[in-house]
Amino acid sequence: MTVSEPPFYLLIEEAFREFPSRVLLAALAVAKGRRVVIGQQWWLHANFDRLAPGVVLAKGNNRTQVALMRWARDSGHRVASIEEEAFGLTAYDGERLYDAEAVECCDLFLAQGEGLAEYLHRHYGASIEGRVAVTGTPRVDVLRAPLDGQIRAEAERVRAEHGQFILVNTNHAMVNPFDHDTFAYFQRAVGVGVLDPSDPTVMRDLSGFAEWERGNLRSLTRLIRDLAPDPEIPPIIIRPHPSESQRVWEEAFDGVDGVRALRQGDHLPWTAAAELLLHTSCTTGLEAFLLGTPSVSLQPGEDRWNRRFLANLANPMTVDVSATAALVRDHLSGRSPIGEHGDASKQAIEPHLRLQGPELASERVLAAMEELSDRVTLNPARRNLDGGADEVGESPRRMEKAFFGPEQLTDTLGRMSRALGLGEMPAVRELAPAVFALEPDQ
Repeated sequence: MTVSEPPFYLLIEEAFREFPSRVLLAALAVAKGRRVVIGQQWWLHANFDRLAPGVVLAKGNNRTQVALMRWARDSGHRVASIEEEAFGLTAYDGERLYDAEAVECCDLFLAQGEGLAEYLHRHYGASIEGRVAVTGTPRVDVLRAPLDGQIRAEAERVRAEHGQFILVNTNHAMVNPFDHDTFAYFQRAVGVGVLDPSDPTVMRDLSGFAEWERGNLRSLTRLIRDLAPDPEIPPIIIRPHPSESQRVWEEAFDGVDGVRALRQGDHLPWTAAAELLLHTSCTTGLEAFLLGTPSVSLQPGEDRWNRRFLANLANPMTVDVSATAALVRDHLSGRSPIGEHGDASKQAIEPHLRLQGPELASERVLAAMEELSDRVTLNPARRNLDGGADEVGESPRRMEKAFFGPEQLTDTLGRMSRALGLGEMPAVRELAPAVFALEPDQ
């Protein structure tokens, strides 16, 4: 490859979710001689018209992402999208993930499984023909050998510090948002096009989903209070979702022996380190399954929302607190270990999330992006990767979500390169806060 080859732009909105998989893509691309820019999406959005024409990998397809993709296309780039919000789902129609206008400005939709590909064809019709590739998702790659080494090493450090523990991963951002303002959560959802307040069906669904979340939160709280006094139960660590308020959990269990709420480091090593994971339809239940951590999904009552999450295919699902507590005690005592039916769970998951195949999902994604790059028209006046809009203001919340530093990037890049035998990686060059260029020797 030379500088005449279109570079790849790997955008990040939520570093905790997207950083490892984007670094993996970057490592594979750089090993093939491709120039890469990886970083927070807002600076890249502001600089698309200054950057060398290339292939932009967007993290989604909602209204906000459509504006980003449209400007990228108008600035001479080609655009691929991978819907990060779909990871962990079995159904997509009620999530409003795919804006109607995405088909106008996204050249290639990367689908994590056949189920999503079928949905995209139903949703967009003939206009999407030839523009869907079933690649799987790089988020699965980083949970499996040989790329899980960093997660395993950090998990050992977590165990050394905290000993044996049960992890409770919560996901109740609608009823317990990080800013303690449910109406602000609603406004954010409207702003990105996830909710249409003028649609009565959408508003009914919103109300039903909020009630479902409240029921899950109440049941999870009761379960923790049931388990905590039992001397046979190891300490319980509650890890709130990044979009949730941690303070609410701290106050709820203040003074309860054996229960702590904390959010330290990346969630994946904590998931791998846990003796057992408890959740209520959280994507971390799927990640735990892929990492080999026993998990239980508590789903009080029968609700249509229960069927929308892959974690409930991967993990045993219980319907009340007493049944869940009994399952936990049976597992810890060795009477009935959880996780003995992995092959059946994989078969149930496969239509929704491609797990099979000799190559990495990342390699399939990269191959699709390479094919798309053949359609980029190069611009001799725009050959560099530097952009120029350094004055772009980033809100503290945005930078909290997307920030990573050069040391973290260099370390992760090196680890992944060594795991795959890719050779030495180039030095990272900082373009802006949480935006870096990787330029292999030409």
